[in-house]
Amino acid sequence: MTLMISRHRSGIILAERCPGDYICFMSAFLPFLLGFAMLATLLILVVGLVGFARNGPFYKKHANNLMRARVIGQGIALLIFALIMFLAAK
Repeated sequence: MTLMISRHRSGIILAERCPGDYICFMSAFLPFLLGFAMLATLLILVVGLVGFARNGPFYKKHANNLMRARVIGQGIALLIFALIMFLAAK
């Protein structure tokens, strides 16, 4: 059995038991995965901005890689968000 996150009338998020349904598991797991992807993208962005502000050897060496990693992180977050919206529409 897995847990499914749902919103109660009072606005409190509750965990309900589901009978081993795959979609039920994904509806509980995907929001956490989306939050992790967004947090990782934010962290990459902050590292890039701090490196840009200092304009030292770290920035000159890793600027392009940080920008690439940020774009990939944003793409992954958007794909997860699209998957959540697709599953919510069903």
